[in-house]
Amino acid sequence: MILLLGIAPVAAAPQGNQDELAPLSHALREKDSPANYARLEDFAREHESDPAGPAAALALGYRDYTHGRSSDATEWFGRAEQGALLPDYVLYWEAQNAQGQRRGGAALQLLERLTREYPSSGIMPQALEALGSIALEAGDAARARFALEGYARTVDHPGLLLLRARAREMDRAPALAAADYVALYYRFPLSAEAKRAGERLSAMHGQLRAEFPEITSEMRLSRGAAFYDARQWRQARAEYTAIAKILTGADRERARLRAAAAAV
Repeated sequence: MILLLGIAPVAAAPQGNQDELAPLSHALREKDSPANYARLEDFAREHESDPAGPAAALALGYRDYTHGRSSDATEWFGRAEQGALLPDYVLYWEAQNAQGQRRGGAALQLLERLTREYPSSGIMPQALEALGSIALEAGDAARARFALEGYARTVDHPGLLLLRARAREMDRAPALAAADYVALYYRFPLSAEAKRAGERLSAMHGQLRAEFPEITSEMRLSRGAAFYDARQWRQARAEYTAIAKILTGADRERARLRAAAAAV
């Protein structure tokens, strides 16, 4: 990726062009001046027919997008899409720019194309988070659910897991939603998303009754341990105190001991 975006220069560009592109991108990132912008712009136009040109266009589009110049960004992203390099990043930033222009439908189409054509992209988590958020905001829970269920690593990202839970709940699949909320609450207890998951679980417990997901002793103890290991003593003490009221035998004694240690 271009230095302007915080990643290494394009490896597939000819070495000479790559050596020229890197300092131009770096200069614009370090000092965003009209002169540095113009130099990179000239480079992009001069190298339209080789991989370095579209790469420079992507950097310029990103710069214009972050400066609120959406029309200019649209033009540069269009130029960047003509090249064979980094098409997944081009689609992602095109979608972000479209969303900024209040063209949510266009943004969704671009993000869906990214997930469909580049399933192994390094930017997939960010793309799916944007796709899910836009779809849910538009009231299209089924669309968000389809995308998030199609990604095997959704369960590894708290933000994606929360979006999938919300999509499933909105799409009338409360038991599946509750399973996601449970996974989020107990696997990622230190995340901001876990608090929202806890709120929804409290509301769904009475609704689902027998269909509510099983919560094991190991899951409860693991949540308490996460706060304990993070030295969040007040939260750890509260968690272990609550756990001790539910558990039995050695697990209860372990929870009580941890609660006392956290209090100290």
